[in-house]
Amino acid sequence: MSIRIGSRAVGVALGLICSTVLMARAQDKKKIAVLDFDYETVHQHVYDIFGSNVDIGKGISTMLVTDLVRNGTYSVIERQAIDKILKEQNFQNSGRVDPSNAAQIGKLLGVDAVIMGAITQFGRDDKKVGIGAAPKFGPVKLGGIGKSEAKATVVLDARIVDVTTGEILAVANGHGESKRGGAKLFAAGTPLGSGGIDMSSSNFASTIIGEATKEATDSLVNEIVSAKDKVVTRVVSISALVADVSGSEVTINVGASAGVKNGGSYEVTRPGREIKDPNTGRVIRRVTTPVGTLKITQVSPDFSVGQLTGGPAKPGDCVGSCPSASAPQQQSEAAPAPSQPSSGGGASLGSIASLPSGAWAWSPYHFKGTEHFKYDVTQTERKGGTKTGYYTLDLQPAGSSYKMRVDGKLGENAYSSTVTAPDPNGGMNPMAMGQFMALGPIGMALFNPMAGMMFAGRQLTLGDGWSTSNGGRTVSVKVESQCQHAGVNGLMTVMRENEKQRSTSCLSPNVALPLEVVMSGDDNSGLQMTLVEFRP
Repeated sequence: MSIRIGSRAVGVALGLICSTVLMARAQDKKKIAVLDFDYETVHQHVYDIFGSNVDIGKGISTMLVTDLVRNGTYSVIERQAIDKILKEQNFQNSGRVDPSNAAQIGKLLGVDAVIMGAITQFGRDDKKVGIGAAPKFGPVKLGGIGKSEAKATVVLDARIVDVTTGEILAVANGHGESKRGGAKLFAAGTPLGSGGIDMSSSNFASTIIGEATKEATDSLVNEIVSAKDKVVTRVVSISALVADVSGSEVTINVGASAGVKNGGSYEVTRPGREIKDPNTGRVIRRVTTPVGTLKITQVSPDFSVGQLTGGPAKPGDCVGSCPSASAPQQQSEAAPAPSQPSSGGGASLGSIASLPSGAWAWSPYHFKGTEHFKYDVTQTERKGGTKTGYYTLDLQPAGSSYKMRVDGKLGENAYSSTVTAPDPNGGMNPMAMGQFMALGPIGMALFNPMAGMMFAGRQLTLGDGWSTSNGGRTVSVKVESQCQHAGVNGLMTVMRENEKQRSTSCLSPNVALPLEVVMSGDDNSGLQMTLVEFRP
């Protein structure tokens, strides 16, 4: 028995795991977006200094994002995501400084708060200006004019806006002054490249106005970080049912995989009469009675526990919103299920093959304990060679546990192993690192221990996406297309690192492992695993 199977695949899989560890850490942070700063107040001064209309509002925003990412207190949304939303929603520059618009943009971005602000002073310290009182100067040569002893001063005012209420949670100020003075705040001969003025470059930082700008941005970051406790994490909407009641302790039937977070609060209601559409049987209205408020104190992958204020509650009460009724589900036109899908073993998969008509969450490694999987495997070496093979997994009940038998072959190398896990519904817990490694190197592509963190709380819908940034690395995930393997429908998610595609995963809400995984390394190596047989 050899364990040399897929040595290059191990490196690719470990790279994916490192990227998802980065995402998991970032998901614990409060998410913010930084909008371009308004600079109308100092517009004439900008023209006097640079000799043209430089968008210093965008430049300040870029510098602020860089500093906040390096600080690490917040998870900061990347610039491309903001630009896309602004374009799609047709927001103009004048609308970005309005708190209600900022809240609307923040909701679309899926962040907890938005930072917006204005540049109220930008120039020589002997020419201070207030809002609406900018003095008018004629155009001057690049570099500006002034007294030889004049220093540069930059003042920034920012607001942190709650995206749920539009409330201004905190204000922050940044003040910067150059350490030296001179007649020219910005030297005409300063090399700035063909792309125009880059305010985050070392060339700009070496100028007098650049010194003041950097100091103002740094001081603003410190105040924004100090206000972190005022930013409230958005609570993900859930549709759940009370499963058990013990005094004020209530257990509900959804957990981290549905987006529930420790400390979140949800309204509990008691469902009453249902009003249905006579044509389709779909519930169009449900009469409910308030019961109380549940604050979550414990979260597991597929259930949560909380303390109820009010009540008493009883099993079957709704938490958040009431789940969809059990009326006949309408088949999604976008993802029709095969009339008689094949599992590869001759048995019909039935409803497992189809996708829900709305958003859904993937719950990795939640097995029933009876499944059979077979994957075709293709591995590409960095020098261009290719190996093919297969990988099978069979689960069997064993009392309160279950056994997973793994067999694999890639090229001339073969692998087999058996592991025992304590609970078929234990989610990621059975896949502790030791057992996970025992499943063989190719298994690392399927049993990524960080997959649950990557997708936890994410309701997948076609076109949806999210991203996190940390230390100069941006990891993004987007649901880009539909997919189908072994007779099961799914959605294809694409993960990119700094805009470079790293992996794709075809996911189904009804299958505990990906239907397909494709991973790519920096050295042109790669691994593809495609499900060809599945029995539930």
